[in-house]
Amino acid sequence: MASTRPHDWEPLLTPRDREFLKRRKTTPRGFGTRPVLLVIDMQYAACGDRDEDILQMIERWPSGCGHEAWDGIRNQQELLPACREAGVPIIYTRYIPQLIQFDGFAKKNPRPMTPTDPNELKWQIMKEIEPQGNDIVLDKSYASVLFGTPLISWLIAMGVDTTILVGNSTGGCVRASAIDLTTHNFTVAVVEDCVFDRIQIAHAAALLDMWMKYCDVVWMDDVLNYLKSVKNGQVQDAVAVT
Repeated sequence: MASTRPHDWEPLLTPRDREFLKRRKTTPRGFGTRPVLLVIDMQYAACGDRDEDILQMIERWPSGCGHEAWDGIRNQQELLPACREAGVPIIYTRYIPQLIQFDGFAKKNPRPMTPTDPNELKWQIMKEIEPQGNDIVLDKSYASVLFGTPLISWLIAMGVDTTILVGNSTGGCVRASAIDLTTHNFTVAVVEDCVFDRIQIAHAAALLDMWMKYCDVVWMDDVLNYLKSVKNGQVQDAVAVT
C-alpha cells in the first residue's frame, strides 16, 4: 500500500493546477523484481561537515544544501541497512568534475580551471552513510549517472529492472538520472524524503515534473515496505509490489 502522505509540491499548486492533475491521471509504475539502490553524489561538497542552515553552510561549502542534506542523510541511514539486509545492490556515485576548457558545466558556473584532486575531503562520500562491504562506488563528471559511465552495462549484467534513487540534487543529478534511466526502460522510483536541493521550489518542481512524466516519486516508507518482499536482491512472491 503506497503512502498517502502529501508530496512536497502540493502546497505550491494553484487551483487550476489541482484541477488539471485531477483530470489527468498519472499511473504508478510500481516496483519491479530486481532492484538496485543508487546513492547519488552524497559528498561533503553538497552536505558540508555538519548540519546547519544553507546560508551558513555555503560560507565554507559553496555547493552545500543545508539542513535538507542532513535530513536526507538521516533517512538514508535507515534505508541503506534495509537494502543491505534484503540483498539489494547499492551503487554510490561521486561527482568528480573534469575542469577543462570545453566543459559545459564550467561555462554555466564559472570556476577555476585547476586540476581536481579526487582525494580532497569535499569529493568524499559522507562518513555517516559511507559504502560498506560489496557496495560499488562510481565516479562521474556530469549530471546523469549514465552519461560517460559504464553503469548501464553493469545494470544489464546484474539483471536489474528497478532503480531506486536517493541523493543530490533533486533538480540536477537526480532528475537527469531518472530521465535517462526511464529512457532506457528501467523502472525508476525517486525517494522523496531521501533527495534534496538547494532551492526549495526547485526540489518541489523537479519532483512534480518527474512524477508527472517519467517515474514514481515515493516515500522511504514505501520502499521499506517493498523491501519486505525482497530477499537476496529479488522479490520472492509473485505479486507485483506497488
